[in-house]
Amino acid sequence: MYGSLTIPKVLSEILARKPDSATSTISGWKRVRVRNRLYPAIIQGTGTVDGLTLLNLTKEEMLRLDKFEAPNYHLVEVKTTDGYEAWSYTWYGGADTLTPEEWNRELFISNNLPGFLDATRRWAETI
Repeated sequence: MYGSLTIPKVLSEILARKPDSATSTISGWKRVRVRNRLYPAIIQGTGTVDGLTLLNLTKEEMLRLDKFEAPNYHLVEVKTTDGYEAWSYTWYGGADTLTPEEWNRELFISNNLPGFLDATRRWAETI
């Protein structure tokens, strides 16, 4: 996870718990803003992306994450810089919907987190 799902409150709204996690970095990817959206995408490129690897998820939790990320993200296998294999949601929504600007987690938290949490909570109630 590399965007809004690295924020414990967001993840807890989706999964109804905070799973164990480990910080991780992947190289050969870049995190960018999605045009007219609050959340980011990762696409192949130069550089590295810092994030979290979620541990010990149940099948039901994986399905909830898949539904949350659908339809613009696909789950692909990636290798972390410390040699572990992991899975990450990568952008599938079309390059024309992305900006070249990097997504800023701290700016997202300070400007958008309360509204995003409300929307996530409403989404979770429908699942």
